[in-house]
Amino acid sequence: MSEHDTRTHPHSSPELINGNLRKLLDSVPGVVYQYEIGAGGHDRFAYVSPSCSTIWGVTPEQLYADAALAWQRIHPGDVDEWRRQFGAFVEGAQTRLTLEYRLARPDGETRWIESTIIKDNTAAGGVMLHGVSVDHTDRRRTAELKAENEALARAAKLKDEFLASMSHELRTPLTSILGLTEALSEGVYGDLQEMQLRSLKTITSSARHLLELINDILDLSKVEAGMLELQTESVPVAPMCEMALLFFKPTAFKKRLRVNFTAEPEAQFVTADPRRLKQILVNLLGNAVKFTPDSGSVGLEVSSDAAAGTIRFSIWDTGIGISPEDQQRLFQPFVQVYAGLSKQFVGTGLGLSLVKKMTELHGGTVTVESQPGSGARFTVELPWQPVAARKNDTPTTIVTPPPTRDGSGLRVLLVEDSEAVIRMVTDYLRVRGYDVTLARNGRMALEYAFETRPDIILMDGRMPGMNGIDAIKLLREHPITAAVPILAVTAQAMAGDREKMLKAGATDYLSKPFTLRALAAKVAQLLRAQPTDLPE
Repeated sequence: MSEHDTRTHPHSSPELINGNLRKLLDSVPGVVYQYEIGAGGHDRFAYVSPSCSTIWGVTPEQLYADAALAWQRIHPGDVDEWRRQFGAFVEGAQTRLTLEYRLARPDGETRWIESTIIKDNTAAGGVMLHGVSVDHTDRRRTAELKAENEALARAAKLKDEFLASMSHELRTPLTSILGLTEALSEGVYGDLQEMQLRSLKTITSSARHLLELINDILDLSKVEAGMLELQTESVPVAPMCEMALLFFKPTAFKKRLRVNFTAEPEAQFVTADPRRLKQILVNLLGNAVKFTPDSGSVGLEVSSDAAAGTIRFSIWDTGIGISPEDQQRLFQPFVQVYAGLSKQFVGTGLGLSLVKKMTELHGGTVTVESQPGSGARFTVELPWQPVAARKNDTPTTIVTPPPTRDGSGLRVLLVEDSEAVIRMVTDYLRVRGYDVTLARNGRMALEYAFETRPDIILMDGRMPGMNGIDAIKLLREHPITAAVPILAVTAQAMAGDREKMLKAGATDYLSKPFTLRALAAKVAQLLRAQPTDLPE
């Protein structure tokens, strides 16, 4: 195929290809051809196999009549490069060439073609090209799809790493803020005046609000990245609802709201992730309380339908309501339908988006019914099957003990690189009687653990040098520390982080930010369960 001279020998019969060889070439799935560039400028197809009809979109008869049809169908985006390579090949000393280009077929479809050409000189002083063209569009698309999937996998990994980093960087300072205010409130650093205690309560409240916003952003990012996994179990419905309602009791009391809760007797248990179900209910109840004026009413109703296999959680209020137009965009991230009242109604616009996504992760749906000025009703419908009440499903109340001096000189190895967290945890545990040794990274942890033989190790996950997971694995391999309780204390609260720590050998896991009382209770619990035959 050349641009030299498209005058052809009409319906040429190939002089060099006859008999059985021709039958064989006619059966090849690719286009086999011989193309002669004559010394006098007469170019023609000496032979072209029938496959050109399906691959090139032209018949052999058309090409015998007009050889230029072949190269005229090259995609406009590839024709310049094709001309450059083909011209250099014909004029140069190179005897073999492989070309890849797109072909624009008469039916409008674009196909990827790979042509391999071998060049011979003819006795008459011309050039004979022997070529095979193969349609490798499917292979090309498969390769492109593979490349796209690999790029998506790399992007997902980078996003995973970014979220883990952000989780750590945002939650670690909040740990110190909440922990130090808790320590100050409990008198770890001395007695405080009433005005100072009120200020600490304000700091704590603001820090917890910031933590909620951070958690919402991270949760939404994890859902979008497909990294949020549900940990489902049989959840008692009434206690879960009462727990969510209790969260807003002070605000409802302050606004003089009437709070109603009803649940059908049949709706006793639901299979769900208890943390995420609570998050759904708290978000919806929070909106109901927030958007209901003083002396109004809010309610939570639970009903079930055994025939349909569903359970419904309906949260209603007598608040300001939502227009039909705003309902269309209500569940979009970062949307606040009352943006003009943002100073009165604080929020990020993430709550309802998370409600929708987490409900869908459970296989359910969320709907809204509302009119401006007439309140709103949000209904979360989840898959459900009735089950009989079981004694072992009764919720257990965990009471955190008050701060006491219970350390009794027990040795704690704190492995942490955040100065604020170090000071907070060290001061608190020492006041309670523990002997605290500090290691700022995994390698120091190994050295100090073998040297001091601690009774318990508090291990951060993300540190410079050796990280917490690698350090835990090595500690478990050494006879001195193989049985020492290790509490993983980390701000990396991403999906799978807890499992990674426990798989490495951690005894238990505590996510930052945590309360100092919760930390002390967990330490005491692990020490009580510690075996008495530790190696000396």
